[in-house]
Amino acid sequence: MKIFWLLPVAMLLLGCNGAETEQKNSELSDLSNQVKALQSENMQLKATTKEYKGTSQELIAQDRLIKSLEKKLDKQAVKIVREDNRTRIMFPERLLFRAGEAQLAASGISLLNELAPALAEEKNVYILVAGHTDNRQVGPKLKSRFVDNLQLSALRAWHVVDFLRSQKGLQHKMAIVGYGDEFPVAKNSISGGRQENRRVSLTLVPLRNRPK
Repeated sequence: MKIFWLLPVAMLLLGCNGAETEQKNSELSDLSNQVKALQSENMQLKATTKEYKGTSQELIAQDRLIKSLEKKLDKQAVKIVREDNRTRIMFPERLLFRAGEAQLAASGISLLNELAPALAEEKNVYILVAGHTDNRQVGPKLKSRFVDNLQLSALRAWHVVDFLRSQKGLQHKMAIVGYGDEFPVAKNSISGGRQENRRVSLTLVPLRNRPK
C-alpha cells in the first residue's frame, strides 16, 4: 500500500519539476529575446552616433569652407549659403561670362582660379554645377551656336567643370546640369530680375549624400 501511495506523490513531484522547467525555459527565452533587442538597439545607437559625428564634421568643414571662400571672394557679387549639409556658391553671369557666350571670360577664369585651392582642400565633396538663364529666347545671332537657353545653360556649366577639372588637386566627382529658365530667383519681367536669373551655381554635397 505504501508503494501505491508513493507513486502519485512521485508523479506529482515530477509534474511540478516539468512545469518549473518549462517556466524556466520560457523565462530564458524571454531573456534571450530581450538581449537580442538590446543588442539591436545598441547597434542602431552606434550607427546613429557615427552618423552624427560624420554630420558634425561635415558641418564644421562646410563652415570652414564658407569662411575661406568669403575671404577669397570679398567684395565680389558671389552669394555663398549653407543649406543643411550643403554649400551653394552662386555666380552672376557677368562674373564668369560675356553676354551670350558659353566660354569663360578672362574674369571668370581669374575668379575660379581663386576659388580652386579652397575647393581642393575639401576632398570628400561632390560638386554639382548648374547653369541658369532668364526667359528671353535665344536671338537670331546666337541661333547658330545655341538651340535654346537650356543648351546655353548646360554649356556654361560644362565649361566651368572643364576648367575646374584642369586645376591641381581638384579631382572631385562632378556633375553638370543646365536648367535654362526653369528656376528663376527673381522676376523676368524687369531687367534687374533677368540679370539676377542669369547665373551659375556650384553646390558642394558630402560624397555620401551624392545622387546615385
